[in-house]
Amino acid sequence: MLLNFHNIYKKYNMNITGIIHIGAHYGEELNDYINHGVQEIVLFEPLSKTFDVLEKNCKDLNANIQAYNVALGSSEGKATMYLSDNESQSSSILKPKTHIEEMPWINFSGTEEVEVTTLDSYNIEGFNFNYFFPDYSIDVERSLVYTVASLEQIGDKHTEILNFLLTKKPDICIHFEPIHEVLDENNLLDYLTIKYFEKRNYLKNYLTSLQKLQEENKVEILDVNRLYYGSKFIEGHTVIIWKPI
Repeated sequence: MLLNFHNIYKKYNMNITGIIHIGAHYGEELNDYINHGVQEIVLFEPLSKTFDVLEKNCKDLNANIQAYNVALGSSEGKATMYLSDNESQSSSILKPKTHIEEMPWINFSGTEEVEVTTLDSYNIEGFNFNYFFPDYSIDVERSLVYTVASLEQIGDKHTEILNFLLTKKPDICIHFEPIHEVLDENNLLDYLTIKYFEKRNYLKNYLTSLQKLQEENKVEILDVNRLYYGSKFIEGHTVIIWKPI
């Protein structure tokens, strides 16, 4: 995992009782979840051979585990998955392109037709959340707020979502987003990434806003971790972990 579950759990004293893991592969993280007290686990894995291994790895574990051999999408039906040769870890419904360019040592040599359904069909409640006009009827107390390359789309218009999080006070917020403040414009590669961010109108001054809120004793920034990876065009993601006070 890019984010080590044990380290996050221990460092931030998290209280997690249930997990939904989409793209569970062989269930490599299951023992880690259970060892940290997680008893309600729902797994989704679309590939048949991978799911067979996952089912075997779920046996005799001390937790309530439900595993489903389906892919998740916006509608129900069937889809073709392109199979990778790295134990299917890079397999995708999207036809490989950038992946092949960035990781040419991984090959895609076959396909598999998979069932696709929606997360809503499993009676797990979800919302279409608007960052610009947050719905304050949504309760996020005793929750973890986790964003992956979604805040990036709002540019510098993050006042409303920050006000929402400050008001609703989730236990912890983890962002996996492009953060220009950690880059050095005097470094050529960093400079090119900053210009790419600007061209795409990606998230801007979010970390700066959090730092100001921390000075005002409204939030605590727990970690800022530059990941140092990306593509030919961009170093795409930094992890920010913080919580409202």
